[in-house]
Amino acid sequence: MSLHFDPCYSRSFLPQDWLSSRLETLSQAHTMLESGNGPGGKYTGWVHLPHDIDPSELSHIKAAAQQI
Repeated sequence: MSLHFDPCYSRSFLPQDWLSSRLETLSQAHTMLESGNGPGGKYTGWVHLPHDIDPSELSHIKAAAQQI
């Protein structure tokens, strides 16, 4: 799963070159987020969910959800 930005609804308020002028910076940010090497990198464990969740932890979450 990856984050996808569809600019179709932003064309009315963003300059035409907004996305293309930021592609390099956005690519660097994406790499830092995926690798956890950027500012706050130790808080990016959510990026790889649900693929990296421990099955027993998922069971606990589901059980809690059922109780709620």
